[in-house]
Amino acid sequence: MRLPKSAYLWAFRHLITDGDSDLFPRPLELAALNYHRAHGVIADLANLDLSTYEWRGGRRMLVPKDVLSFRHGTQLDVVDSVVLAAFVKKIGAKLEKHRVPQTANRVFSYRYSPTPDGRLYGTETRWLQFWERSKTRAERPECTHVLVADIADFYNQIYHHAVENQLAAAGLKPAEQRVIKRFLSTYSETVSRGIPVGPHAVHLLAELALNPIDQELLAHGHDFCRYVDDFNIFCGSEEQAHGALYDLANSLDAQQRLILSRHKTTILSAADFVARAESMLIDRPINNEEAELLEIINDYVGDDPYAHIALSELSNEHLEALGAEALTRLLDIYLAAESTSFSRVGWFLRRLRQVGAPGAIDFLVENLERFAPVIGDVARYIMASAANYQGDPVQLGERIANQLDLPIVSKSPYLQTVLLDVLATVPGLNHAEAITARYDDAPQPVRREILRVAAANKLSGWLRGRKQEFRAMDPWSRPAYLTGLPALPGDEAEHWLRSIRSQLSPVERLVVRHAFRNRGMNVGETRIR
Repeated sequence: MRLPKSAYLWAFRHLITDGDSDLFPRPLELAALNYHRAHGVIADLANLDLSTYEWRGGRRMLVPKDVLSFRHGTQLDVVDSVVLAAFVKKIGAKLEKHRVPQTANRVFSYRYSPTPDGRLYGTETRWLQFWERSKTRAERPECTHVLVADIADFYNQIYHHAVENQLAAAGLKPAEQRVIKRFLSTYSETVSRGIPVGPHAVHLLAELALNPIDQELLAHGHDFCRYVDDFNIFCGSEEQAHGALYDLANSLDAQQRLILSRHKTTILSAADFVARAESMLIDRPINNEEAELLEIINDYVGDDPYAHIALSELSNEHLEALGAEALTRLLDIYLAAESTSFSRVGWFLRRLRQVGAPGAIDFLVENLERFAPVIGDVARYIMASAANYQGDPVQLGERIANQLDLPIVSKSPYLQTVLLDVLATVPGLNHAEAITARYDDAPQPVRREILRVAAANKLSGWLRGRKQEFRAMDPWSRPAYLTGLPALPGDEAEHWLRSIRSQLSPVERLVVRHAFRNRGMNVGETRIR
């Protein structure tokens, strides 16, 4: 079973546009594969027989979910990411057709709606639609109470057989079903529960697992809205809400042995729920100052969450309004709330990122521990705004590097990985020598990023000293090391690569060819099999 070249071309557009994950830095290997896609990579991928394709496996890290909870995030091997995205593009329409229709305004999360430029789920902000529709339903006279429910540890507890049954019910061919079955088995290490958290394409499989629950709620006559594992069920009495709770709990247990989160499941009066819904509507400003800032951003990028403009396009008046003083006041208000809405903070940082406004950089770096649950949005905001930063970039880089010693950060390879990605992506923040000094004591995921920092800053002497360690490096660190080889003087890199060429994987050879694209490099066979 093979996919056409067009599916892989779309997959590359998707990964370049959206990245490979909700959580992790963009993989350096993706640039190498994308650069060479016209020189054999697409043809090699199109020749893969997915019925026998061996999924390579990825890396997992513990990721902060909020102040006191975590989840395991997974980053797929880069070839797996391309193959999975292409395959989900092929089967996505069948899966979407099998779900509760989008026009029913019941299920809002991850509706399959691919765009030519690579968006898998379209460009609409369906989280906002979920809360708007929920608020409208709770405001109806016949609604007196709302059951608010959340599944405990949802992605990690998804039963593989539930997904497989839905794949069959959606009309997938047995061979297509086996592709997904083997993927899930590889990434859960043969355990029949759990799907990877992070990869965009996987969200559609999680939605499929909940489709029987959606259908059963409808069969019981419940009026509900769902976004991923968050359920809002609208009831005419408190007694009815308790009945809905039992129906939902029984359905989750009977179908997948899933349970509801004790701390996130509650019954609210309609009035209290409306107040909660209004607080979740992220497009509603918290005060007049934020309203003014959002209006400025909307004037330039509109409602498109993916649009970006250069900061130079803003008027002086608007630049002043988006300055450090105003942004610091707003972020302080977010943090001072009794329960910080990190989804709101992340959304606000993404809006600032669209115009490259750097005024929040200093405050974010100084309070990094408090923003740990949205560290990815913090990092992407800094990278997008660093070119407009008015302070000393080297001092900023030093301050970011110092955050690696914070108690929370030092305990978390994930947080270290995301911060180091900033320093590797923006070499002007140069503090590389202090970073490379951490290498020997760093865990494997962090070593990859330290190697990237050394490569970005062309630390030839330090990189030379790692040559003898290359063969023993883990598979994620080796490509990062190879990107730094052009920094070695003369023909040193070429001579050394010839000595180890037979030990490089096809992807590693593509990384080398990409790193030396201006000089040319014969590293032998690069076909992806």
